Amino acid sequence: MLLQYHAQWAATHARELGIPYWIVPHGTLDPYVFSYRAMRKRWWMKLVGERLVHESARVLFATRRESAKAESVVGRLQNTSTLPWPVESIPLADKAERRAAIRRTLGIPESERVLLYVGRLQRMKRLIETVNAVGSAPHHGVSLIVVGPDGDLKRSEMEEFCQASGWSNIHFTGPIYGNELFDFYKAADGFISLSMKENFGHSVAEALAAGLPIILSPSIDLVPEITDVNCGWMLPSTSEETVADAIHDFWIASAELLAELGARGRHWVRTVLSPAAFEEHLRRLACSDVSRYRGDTEHVEDGEPV
Repeated sequence: MLLQYHAQWAATHARELGIPYWIVPHGTLDPYVFSYRAMRKRWWMKLVGERLVHESARVLFATRRESAKAESVVGRLQNTSTLPWPVESIPLADKAERRAAIRRTLGIPESERVLLYVGRLQRMKRLIETVNAVGSAPHHGVSLIVVGPDGDLKRSEMEEFCQASGWSNIHFTGPIYGNELFDFYKAADGFISLSMKENFGHSVAEALAAGLPIILSPSIDLVPEITDVNCGWMLPSTSEETVADAIHDFWIASAELLAELGARGRHWVRTVLSPAAFEEHLRRLACSDVSRYRGDTEHVEDGEPV
């Protein structure tokens, strides 16, 4: 993580020891990050950060768009790689059982279409707009389950807002993790994120791993990676009309279409985001950089020492 002293300390010692160091920005080089407390961050980047980034052996980004946005902050980079985060496959053998149990607990009819939101309750993630879009929809066949801890929005405030608006189809669960969270993916028919910024979108990848069709904001950096997969609705904007149309299309879609969209996304995750593929790619990058720093690149073939 950049913008903190430990990054400067680690890079300094790496240089002193003559070993390569990598930087994994995790979104800290996104222009959005510099839209608040900007002066302090920009000074740190000018005095320390830009040198750390440009002198690193490699800067690892989760998506191509994250890499492009970072260059708008630090300038052209010659030392980047794109390595999407790994996502475990989610077993679906008990999907019907978990779906029924969670819907029964939340009081959601089996006939209802369910959209799932997973993430901190934040304005930046456009949670209010998401709740509005589902709650105020003219049809009454779609429910929204919101899973996540409080952020700059509080669960109690959001529940009061929905109650005052007369919306009984919005359900808040608070934070849920691990296998219990996977049960909520199994209980849903689709996943929605209208977030203003996601440099990867891990919950999106988990939804795909669970075979859910997705409705996504264009600001999620995973979108360009999956546009051609045809696994859901990639929105051109987050205008009220555009979001409402997508939710309506989700509502009227046949079960067969939703299953087909979900299967494509699940296959993509298994193929592109598998932990084995991630490990192999990471190992090859590491072998290449270590060999280059040792000056024995002539003994490397395709990133592997021979």
